[in-house]
Amino acid sequence: MAGGVILGWTAVMFGALDLTGISAKNEVVMKKALIHGGINATVVIVYTVLAYSASKKYPESADASLPLLIVKFLTVNFMIVGNYIGGSLILKHKVGIEE
Repeated sequence: MAGGVILGWTAVMFGALDLTGISAKNEVVMKKALIHGGINATVVIVYTVLAYSASKKYPESADASLPLLIVKFLTVNFMIVGNYIGGSLILKHKVGIEE
C-alpha cells in the first residue's frame, strides 16, 4: 500500500506538470484534464489516509469492517472513472502525444 501511495503521489506531480502543457484555449480538454486530475488526486489522498491508518496498527492487520470495504470499493470505482477520462484525453484529444 505504501508503494502505491508513493507512486500515486509521483503520478500526481507529473500530471500537474503535464497540465501546464495543455493550451488554456481548449476549454473542453482543460476541463477534462482538471476533472481527471482532481479525481485521481482525491483517490491518492484517500489511500494515503488508509495507508497511514494501517501503518499505525502494524504488524497486526486491520479488520475488514463493512465501512472500510465500502470506502475501498467506492474509491476503486472512482479511480476507474478518473482513468477512463484520462484515457479519453489520450485517445480522443491526443494529449501528450507528439504528432
